[in-house]
This record gives sequence, structure tokens and C-alpha cells, in this order.
Amino acid sequence: MFMQHRVLRKGLSARAMTGSVDRAFHALSIRTAASGNDWRLGDTGSALVLCQAMPVGDDACYVMCVAVSEQQSGVAVIDTVKDKLSKTVAID
Repeated sequence: MFMQHRVLRKGLSARAMTGSVDRAFHALSIRTAASGNDWRLGDTGSALVLCQAMPVGDDACYVMCVAVSEQQSGVAVIDTVKDKLSKTVAID
């Protein structure tokens, strides 16, 4: 079993980032397997991807992303997810 994780700090609310995770999963063809208020569990077919937004304040959060796979190549998806989420910005 292989696992990789990434953590981002974003200047957006946890709720906004959870919406961004939904959009990132859709854009990357990751199927949402389970979800809660501030977390999403996705399935790529070769890996499970968990993203959880943890509020730091009203307008900031940490986003933890973890990928788990039986194959080492399967966890590489985490960098793609992180890159997609790191480009998320607030639109007024």
C-alpha cells in the first residue's frame, strides 16, 4: 500500500474550498465516492483520494489531500489534485 499527502493553506473559507474540490474532482475525472460537509473522498479507479478543508478562520483554511493506492504510480494523482486546488482564487 502506498500513500502520499499534501497540505495547502488557502485564503478562502472551508466551504469555498470544498466546492473547489468538487470542481477539481470533476475536471480530473475523479468519481466522488463519499462526502461530508468539508471533505470529499474520490476514486480514480487505481487510487482513493481524500480532500478535507479545515477552517482556520472565516476566510482561511487548510486543505489536506491524501492519496492511497496499491500501486506506487496510483498516488501520483495527489500532485495533480494539489496543483489544481493551489490555483483556486476567490472571485468577487
